[in-house]
Amino acid sequence: MKYINLSLFLLLITLVGCSQTSNLPTEQAGDLDLEINQVQETGPVQADSSLVFKISELEDTILFLEKKINLLEEKLDFYSNRTENILDIISDNNRMINELQGTKNKSKTPVQAKPTPQAPKEQTPQAVYDQARNYYVKNDFTSAKGKFTEFINKFPNHELVINCRYWLAEIDYDQEKYAEAIKKFQVISANSVNPEKAVDSLFKIALINKIIGNYDLAMTQARAINTNYPNYIRINKVKALIKDLK
Repeated sequence: MKYINLSLFLLLITLVGCSQTSNLPTEQAGDLDLEINQVQETGPVQADSSLVFKISELEDTILFLEKKINLLEEKLDFYSNRTENILDIISDNNRMINELQGTKNKSKTPVQAKPTPQAPKEQTPQAVYDQARNYYVKNDFTSAKGKFTEFINKFPNHELVINCRYWLAEIDYDQEKYAEAIKKFQVISANSVNPEKAVDSLFKIALINKIIGNYDLAMTQARAINTNYPNYIRINKVKALIKDLK
C-alpha cells in the first residue's frame, strides 16, 4: 500500500512538471508574435517618412532649377534685345552712308581754294542723335541719356523725338528701373507717329510685367499684340512669350 501511494505521488509530480514545461514555449511564441506585429505596424511608417523626405528634397531641387532657368531666360532676352538694338543702329547708319554717297556723287563742284576757317556750326539733329545712340551702344547710359534729352529739348518737333523717347525708356529697362520704363513705354505706345516703336513699346511692357511677376497682365498684353499686329517684325518673340507664360 505504501509503495502504491509513493508511485502515485511521483506520477503527480511528473505531470505537474510537464504542464509547466509545455506552457513556456507558448508564452515565448506569444511574445514573438507581438514583436512581429509591432515591426509590421511601425516599419511602413518609417519607410513612408523617409520617402516623403526624399520627395521633399527633390521638389526643392526642382524649384531651385526652375528659378535658375527663369533667370537665364531673362538674361537671354536682355542680350537678344541689345543685339537687335545694335542691328537697328547699324541699319540706320548704312542708310545714312548710302544717302551721303548718293549726294556726293550728284554734286560735281570744281576744285576751289581752301576756304577760310570759320567758327564750328551747331550740330545737326542727326549728328546729336547719332552721338546719343553711340553712347548707348557703348553702355555709357549717363552720356546717352544726356544726349537724347538734349535732342528732345533742342528739336522738340523733329520726327526722331519719338525715337529718343524710346531709347530713354530702353535705358531705364536696361538699368532695371522698371516702373520708370513702363511709364515711358506707355507714352510711346500711345503715339501714332512711329507705329513700329509703338508696338515695340507694348511688347517691352509685356516683358517687364513678366519679369516683375505680373504674369496674367503680361499674357493679356502679349495676346493683344499677337491679335492686333500679326505682321509685327518681332511677332515670333511675342508668340514665344505667350507660350512661356502658359
